[in-house]
Amino acid sequence: KKKLMIFRNYYEQLIDIIQDLMDNPNEILRKENLYAFRTTCDKLKRLVQTVNMLREYCQQLKEAYQSHQDSELNSTMRLFTILTSIFFPLTLIVGWYGMNFPNMPEFKWEYGYVYVVVLSICVVSSLFYFFKKKKLF
Repeated sequence: KKKLMIFRNYYEQLIDIIQDLMDNPNEILRKENLYAFRTTCDKLKRLVQTVNMLREYCQQLKEAYQSHQDSELNSTMRLFTILTSIFFPLTLIVGWYGMNFPNMPEFKWEYGYVYVVVLSICVVSSLFYFFKKKKLF
């Protein structure tokens, strides 16, 4: 992109020089020479147009690449959000039962541990089913 900008500036400066020569204020140049300058000036103008087109194409490629990168980042972030949503309830359950309060009724139940394991499995499977049904992954 920088090289294209350098070419564009170079061509525009050449066009300015040739147009100044084509003005021919002192009538130093003959008409045959003016025709050659006019042809050269037209070619340089086409080169400037080509350089501008290439610069626009480079910009479009850059935007397409950035869009692709953003799309990949969005899909990764969506996956991390889903995984966080699935494991957050488990973290909450672990936090509650990790406090070891003596008056929690589940500690005195014969199947309290199994109850927490089944509850955790139900929470994870229901969230997994919900996200699968919504086609989030």
